[in-house]
Amino acid sequence: MDTFVSHNYIMSTRKIILIVSLFFITLTLFRILWLEFHTIPDHPNVSKGELDLRNWDQITEHMITLDGEWEFYPETFLVENNIATNFSLSKDNFIQVPGNWTTPKNKSNTYGYGSYRLRIFVDSNKGQTYGIRIPSIDNASELYINGERVGQSGKPAVEKEFYEPLNTPYTAFFTLDKTDEIEIIIQVANFEYPSSGGIVQSIQFGLAEPFIKKTNFEYNIVIVACIIYLLHALYSFVLFLLRNKDLRFLYFSFMIFGVILATLIEQRLLFAWIPISFEWSIKITYLAMIVGCFSLFQLIKHLISDSTRGIFNRAYLILCVISIIIILILPASYHFSLELLYVIIMLIPCLLAPALMFKATSKINNDNIFLLLAAIAAIGSLIWLIIIQTFR
Repeated sequence: MDTFVSHNYIMSTRKIILIVSLFFITLTLFRILWLEFHTIPDHPNVSKGELDLRNWDQITEHMITLDGEWEFYPETFLVENNIATNFSLSKDNFIQVPGNWTTPKNKSNTYGYGSYRLRIFVDSNKGQTYGIRIPSIDNASELYINGERVGQSGKPAVEKEFYEPLNTPYTAFFTLDKTDEIEIIIQVANFEYPSSGGIVQSIQFGLAEPFIKKTNFEYNIVIVACIIYLLHALYSFVLFLLRNKDLRFLYFSFMIFGVILATLIEQRLLFAWIPISFEWSIKITYLAMIVGCFSLFQLIKHLISDSTRGIFNRAYLILCVISIIIILILPASYHFSLELLYVIIMLIPCLLAPALMFKATSKINNDNIFLLLAAIAAIGSLIWLIIIQTFR
């Protein structure tokens, strides 16, 4: 396994620390800039099921999130067979979006289905074509704009045997016709894991032009990042073929492929491109995280002391194998209960890697300093996916 480190110039510890620090700072700045890019200027808030944008001039330049108090009708579908039903609202039947569907009347939040409603008032002189994006709703939803269904993911139903779970992002565009009022109704069903049901991520809304510009920019940034990751994976795989089949290069490629999947899952692109069932979308998410972290562990295990390496390696291997078997066999509803176990398994190598890599900095050379930097980027992506999955 000595081929992993070539015999050319060995970099000094000070130089490696400087390079790694600058790289880490750069990644952090990009993350901050990304968050800043998503920062929305002050705008009217959703209150009591209404949002008034008529006097907000920045609607022509920015998209917004529809966060705030929506009307909520538990165990009720406001639209059936494309026909709106009569409905009345109790004064305390408002719900915070995003969030699970707990209401003042029901703290146990164990509904199987329900309807959200929001009225938006706009100035048609500022534009008439709008876009709305649903990034994630557990676990099936239908979107109605002014009584017309414009998008859906899965098939909501009042009974579990008739509903089809599918949580994929979708976008809809619509044009107003002689009206300044937009009525949004979202019908949701979640019988798989009802305690986290409802609209759990912010819904994006805006005029078509700024909406398309921003979503296209985000899309292009993610694609560029994935291409960069892919180049690192291919570079490592070529080194695996050229350097006596050193398995650490192969594991590095596996880890990078896991990072690519993690990035596409985090940005809700993978399941938008590929029609995957709700069951397998959950399984693929956890499998990508565990396989990526297992590959990371295989990269760093040689840095663990000889006295504990064997036991540690076997124990971690058993944990990962058991987790993969559980993920493949059990239904998706069980994985939410086991999420803490998955997170612990995934955090072990992510926390070990920085310490062990720092300890081994004196062995880093010109050839694999780029692999070290790529590993740092990969660890960051895996940790962000873990955070998102845990606090989603």
